[in-house]
Amino acid sequence: MDTQTYTFTAVVNKQGTQYRAFCLDIPADGYGPTPEAAIVALKQEVMPSLDEALPGCVRCSVLNLEVEVAYQNRPVQVYPFTAVIWPDGDWFVALNAEAGVVSQGETLEHAVAMIKEATQLYLEEMPNPDYGHPQIITFELEPSKLEAVHA
Repeated sequence: MDTQTYTFTAVVNKQGTQYRAFCLDIPADGYGPTPEAAIVALKQEVMPSLDEALPGCVRCSVLNLEVEVAYQNRPVQVYPFTAVIWPDGDWFVALNAEAGVVSQGETLEHAVAMIKEATQLYLEEMPNPDYGHPQIITFELEPSKLEAVHA
């Protein structure tokens, strides 16, 4: 019997003391104390819904964006960030991979504008975030092997 291996792409970034792994192909994420643990948690999140999710699997766009933020009594600073944008029904959802800010728009361009605005507002309240730059990684799932582990 042939087994199918599925390859997915994920963004891994630090959020506080935890790492978050966010799948770019299927709306799912996992958290852990290390990047590796976050990927393991993500795989466990993706596996149960793999058969249902694959027919509707969506590809995300990853964009490098920046916003200008004016902090109180400080000069304007430029904040670069990674935006992950995917279609969700008639809308596009946008995620700032570093800060975890989420927004949406009716078009891709509108979603980009909205995630920039949401990020700007967030940073005006939470200056000097220490999220680092996310890692874009790929991982594979082979349902037959994982089903044996979870049985």
